[in-house]
Amino acid sequence: MKRALTALTFLSAVALCLLLVMVPVSQFLNLSRSLETGKLAPSDAISITRNYHLGFERGSLWLYTSEMPYRGGIMWLCSTNDPPPVVGTWTIGDYGFSHIVWSDASNKMSERACDLPDIYFRRFWWFDDKLPYTTLKMSLWWPVLPSAVLPLWWVIRRRKHTKWKRIIPDWQPALVISLPFFILAMWFGIHRGYSDIGLYAIAMALGIWHVAEMAVMTYRKFAEYRRRRHDV
Repeated sequence: MKRALTALTFLSAVALCLLLVMVPVSQFLNLSRSLETGKLAPSDAISITRNYHLGFERGSLWLYTSEMPYRGGIMWLCSTNDPPPVVGTWTIGDYGFSHIVWSDASNKMSERACDLPDIYFRRFWWFDDKLPYTTLKMSLWWPVLPSAVLPLWWVIRRRKHTKWKRIIPDWQPALVISLPFFILAMWFGIHRGYSDIGLYAIAMALGIWHVAEMAVMTYRKFAEYRRRRHDV
């Protein structure tokens, strides 16, 4: 059990570092390159399977089933002679879930939608044997926060041990290292006009502080190792 928890903590730390790197990198990726170039062009997505694609763009994770993700637009045209759509919704303010079934004399389409803070989901199905047109967009800060839990718990738990207190006797070095990076990250987020700047600030503070403490710990352990070799 202890080994499994250690392995899970290590994997969470690796995932946290990769996600924090992807936040600025995703600002330069494009999942709809064909729309801008006017011709068929490869996007910056990863094909998980034949129909599912995974990509990163503008601080968000995208999972979709077409050549490019759905970003809004007309999917169904109806006339006054068509029957009214069957609508089922549950909303609180601007967030909630909905299911609409559109139909005419020969076709039907099911539209499912979900809007939550920094989560966007759309699914369109024409009641046939083809794969539904699905798009899921999620802010990268949603996976960042849970992936930071175990590494943060590991740091707090180790700091309580007397042996590790000798290695990291105070918090000043970590603060000196993390503060410039946090200021730079906040400038980047404000410059990019992030709408979720509060969540961005919390995630960046936790991630940068964790990396800074790991850097200080590594330096102190390496210095202690060199002293032991010198004494021998």
